[in-house]
Amino acid sequence: TVKNCYNIGNVTGNGKYVGGVVGQNFSTVENCYNTGNVTGNSSVGGVVGQNDGTVENCYNTGNIDATGEYVGGVIGYNNGTAENCYSKIVPPTVI
Repeated sequence: TVKNCYNIGNVTGNGKYVGGVVGQNFSTVENCYNTGNVTGNSSVGGVVGQNDGTVENCYNTGNIDATGEYVGGVIGYNNGTAENCYSKIVPPTVI
């Protein structure tokens, strides 16, 4: 579980699963936020790159840049549950 965490720096990844706080989640990400810019290939999200668990009460205000697919303001690719999340960035920028 990742709880009450934040990122304010820029994050850059060369592969998949790039997130401002968590790259790939299999459990719970709760009460987290990102304000930094996030750049990657695929499954790129402001808070979580790929979610296979639960993301709740999270937000993103950073820019999202990606060269591939599955890009989102809070979650890049969601295969789980997301509740009470929001992003200032809609839609994300795809390079």
